[in-house]
Amino acid sequence: MFKYANGLSIASNADKDEVALSFVQSYPVFQNNVNPDGSITSVIAPATETAAEIIITKEFAREIVEMLEKSL
Repeated sequence: MFKYANGLSIASNADKDEVALSFVQSYPVFQNNVNPDGSITSVIAPATETAAEIIITKEFAREIVEMLEKSL
């Protein structure tokens, strides 16, 4: 199953031999607020949801970089 992601954060361990990738999806949430005078105000609040998280070796991370460079 595919998941859409439009954000990424990366972290490595102290030895820098493993990399954690966290793919997220940011999207707007529309809310209608009723004001004291009875009028309605639409508010857009940003929300973020984790799409996937993986931990990979440094070597595999480099392979992914090479694959991306070749395909783009």
